[in-house]
Amino acid sequence: LAGSQVAGQDAAQLAGLLHLSIRNGYRVVAATVIAAGGGYSDTVTIGAGSGAGIAANETVLNGDGLVGMVLSVTRSTATVQLATNAGTTVGIKMAGSGQIGALTGTAGSMTGTAPLTLTLFSATATLKPGEQLVTFGSVGGRPYVPGVPIGKVTAVTTRPGSLTPTGIVAPSVDFTGLGVVG
Repeated sequence: LAGSQVAGQDAAQLAGLLHLSIRNGYRVVAATVIAAGGGYSDTVTIGAGSGAGIAANETVLNGDGLVGMVLSVTRSTATVQLATNAGTTVGIKMAGSGQIGALTGTAGSMTGTAPLTLTLFSATATLKPGEQLVTFGSVGGRPYVPGVPIGKVTAVTTRPGSLTPTGIVAPSVDFTGLGVVG
């Protein structure tokens, strides 16, 4: 019974991943998360590697949005740095206004779904709770392809001495429930 429930969850996650990849024209290699990083690592290991065509510095997503990027690859596995990692910075685009900025992770370990910090590049930009973010993309699509949903702004602050607003972003992805990714 438990195996059937897990298979059903994996099938639903795969369907969401395929829907997102078809809608945005991404070529996706589906993989399953097989391990979580150690106590101080905000990474996961997936069960596909260079033998399946995966390489370092590629975008990792699921049906809900951005999961992270491939850090390293073996023939049969890959290590993925999650978007929540404090060492991660992702270029973003506001889905409505088109404003661009940088999103930074805040977690230092697998602590659940940690909020992300958003800084817009324009001093005249307006930022409101509820606004949706997508990846801006990188040169050649590495490490991030454009248009992957990231999350939505939940709060806005202006740090003392800062010229631009700062947002707190709730990720679209539930990092505690990762199963099938691409």
